[in-house]
Amino acid sequence: EELAEVEVTGQAGAGMVKVTMTCNHNVRRVEVDDSLMDDDKDMVEDLARSSCAFCMRSCICCACFMILPIPPLNIIFVSLRFGVNNSAIAL
Repeated sequence: EELAEVEVTGQAGAGMVKVTMTCNHNVRRVEVDDSLMDDDKDMVEDLARSSCAFCMRSCICCACFMILPIPPLNIIFVSLRFGVNNSAIAL
């Protein structure tokens, strides 16, 4: 239940596509920069997919931080297991 209230944001294309979801995987927002509307559909889809993938990794990291509340352990575990550093998570 606690994770359902935590939101994470993933972005791709230097912030041109942003996806915000809760840690129980409910997508809250999808933002696409207006300049991408004239670009290739496949590229926009790839950027959206990348943003979602980042959100999913961040959700896993948030869960790990809640399960392993001792800061050095959770940072080491998340960094080694998922290749994401703690700066990718904003709780």
